[in-house]
Amino acid sequence: MLHQKAAAVAGRTADTGRTGKSIRTAEICAANDLTLLRADAFQTGRIRLSGLLRHRFLLLHCFSGRCIVCANGRCTAVSAGETVLTVLSEDARLLAHTGQFSVLMMGLDGAGASVYELPCRVLDSALQETAAGILRGGRPHLETVRAYAAQALEVLQPDADSAFPVTQFQLALQAYAELFEQMSQHVPIAVLADSLCISQTHLKNSFRLVYGDSLFAYIRTQKMLAAADALRGSSRTVLEIAGDYGYDNGSKFARAFQNVLGVTPREFRSEPGRETVSLRGERRHGPLLNAD
Repeated sequence: MLHQKAAAVAGRTADTGRTGKSIRTAEICAANDLTLLRADAFQTGRIRLSGLLRHRFLLLHCFSGRCIVCANGRCTAVSAGETVLTVLSEDARLLAHTGQFSVLMMGLDGAGASVYELPCRVLDSALQETAAGILRGGRPHLETVRAYAAQALEVLQPDADSAFPVTQFQLALQAYAELFEQMSQHVPIAVLADSLCISQTHLKNSFRLVYGDSLFAYIRTQKMLAAADALRGSSRTVLEIAGDYGYDNGSKFARAFQNVLGVTPREFRSEPGRETVSLRGERRHGPLLNAD
């Protein structure tokens, strides 16, 4: 008879390092050949995948947000709707650096995955629906989970370009850390690249790989989210708050704010009950530097 472990550890806070207090994991079911976990994060943090290391492979499906899977010195960015397969190792970990994310993780020993040496990715709406369906019942039957794993392995195709060295991941974090500390200034890419002793092209490519957006587009979003918090949390004028984030022109600040949050600063402040898509999906945070 197949045995199924209920989510007795549901809601347990994972080993997430200094900044991951809002990352929680729940074990859905487990057997000799696989373990199924659900993880949800609302702030920056990391999850060490120690509970899955008895298996050879990690199959991860991302429901929402964006996260980074690191193993064997390589990293892969995973966004909503994507599935990634990687060989597990002692250094395997899952990192969230861009705000909220929700993932389904599966440790498995399937021989069908042995052909893959690098992380692999597939965009497949059917897989996404199947993954969501696994959790709808709360306690899925192990055969349902095994069927999902088999289906995923059949359609996954190797994609060496999806993996990048962990050094690029660390570089992107360093770049973000420097910009985060200088929110009130405009730091040219040339200056930032010089401070990190790398080329501008390498800096821009590394940041986009990790964060999924250009360096300054992402920083602008962070500035506007921070400004939104300030608008709600103080009685200072819009122009004063704009100056904190490098804008000495109220019109330019209002346009940037509206591009990110969908409303002007004054509209945002005048409607305390308003909650935007941007604020639900991503919150301002400091850089994750403990990515060792």
